[in-house]
Amino acid sequence: MKKIVTVIIIIVSQGLAVGAFAQEKALVGFDKNIVKLNLTALPLGSIDMQYERTVGRKMSAGLGLRLVPGGALPFTSIIESSDGQDASVQLDKLEFGNFAITPEFRFYLGKHDGPRGFYIAPFARYSVINMKVPNFVIESSSETIDLDGQISGFSGGLMLGSQWRLGKRIYLDWWIIGAGYGSSSGDINGVGDLSPTEQEDLREDFSDLNIGVIKTETTVDANGLNVGFDGPWATLRGGLLLGIKF
Repeated sequence: MKKIVTVIIIIVSQGLAVGAFAQEKALVGFDKNIVKLNLTALPLGSIDMQYERTVGRKMSAGLGLRLVPGGALPFTSIIESSDGQDASVQLDKLEFGNFAITPEFRFYLGKHDGPRGFYIAPFARYSVINMKVPNFVIESSSETIDLDGQISGFSGGLMLGSQWRLGKRIYLDWWIIGAGYGSSSGDINGVGDLSPTEQEDLREDFSDLNIGVIKTETTVDANGLNVGFDGPWATLRGGLLLGIKF
């Protein structure tokens, strides 16, 4: 969390510095504040919004917030295991929520002044995935254990896009493509009174998990289960946003 606070401070300070350097007269008549909603994210159950503030003739600073109230974990489809009643099958029941905060700085390259035209936007993103697997079945006893956990990731990248002013107050922002790369860490925990046989079943279920290049470490004892995750974190951005100036 300290990393994202540092990035936000840097971006805000850059924006303030640019704004202080530019003559106030140069920004007269520009639309300085735009609030936008990602329309293409709504069918996916994601609330994705962005605030953009003009800080120069062809520059702006932005802050995005994304919230996914619930859904399926994105990487369950690539989990592989060799058992019949394996961890990947039961992870289909997983419930998750996602939150992300994304500061960015835009450089507009088109002929128009203000927040219009083609742009490039370096950005940083801090994401958190909260997970829960209710009633995970232990094969040997048919007993269940509730699993919950959290994975957080920090990444930086670059986005290409284009923005149009459709009227006096309306903007359309096209995030053509954005990609970032960073690191992630987290764990899944389950607490229970486990017999030696149940411990061995859980150890077999989770020890062979293969989640791409993400490293996993599984610990099982009489008190429960812990699966730690550590590895790279990829970020993809895209969509159409409808904005209103104020």
